[in-house]
Amino acid sequence: MTLTISSWNAITTDNYKASGLDVNLADFNCWEDIQTYLEKKGFDLEGDDEELCIIDTTFGALFDEDIERFNVGRVVKAIYDSNVMTEYYLERLTKAFCQAQNFEEWLERVEKYGEAWCDDMRLWPKDYEDFGREHFDEAEDSLPDHLEHYFDYTRYAEDLLTNGQFYEVEDYIIEIW
Repeated sequence: MTLTISSWNAITTDNYKASGLDVNLADFNCWEDIQTYLEKKGFDLEGDDEELCIIDTTFGALFDEDIERFNVGRVVKAIYDSNVMTEYYLERLTKAFCQAQNFEEWLERVEKYGEAWCDDMRLWPKDYEDFGREHFDEAEDSLPDHLEHYFDYTRYAEDLLTNGQFYEVEDYIIEIW
């Protein structure tokens, strides 16, 4: 995951750092390492460039919100703490959560729970029939085999989506309990 980082001062004064510096988070271990790198590249983090901002990212949908309003160090620490860079499932879950809730709430969850931020969530493919069937089976309800053909799992799934525990997002259904 790459973030393009600039400073508010560079943007408002239109200096050479206004276009930002690409920072591949996989190349660093922590926010402090990134700060050292930025200083080596000419950022004055104690002076003109102390107010950093993210102006672009390769992480797409996670940052659908106005990302530049968030503290860069806070965002980077949350990305590292959430393990979102190391597990594809967590990347998809993060994107779905941010679509269902918002980025600020994701940050707060990661800051509060660390890598356990998602222990009360599950991601489902956006297939209503399979989703409904799986939830019906998990509820340990059963239909006699001769009646199963008449049960509408798709409608059951649509009903589940109205209870406030499930959210339909772009490619998934996310369950938050």
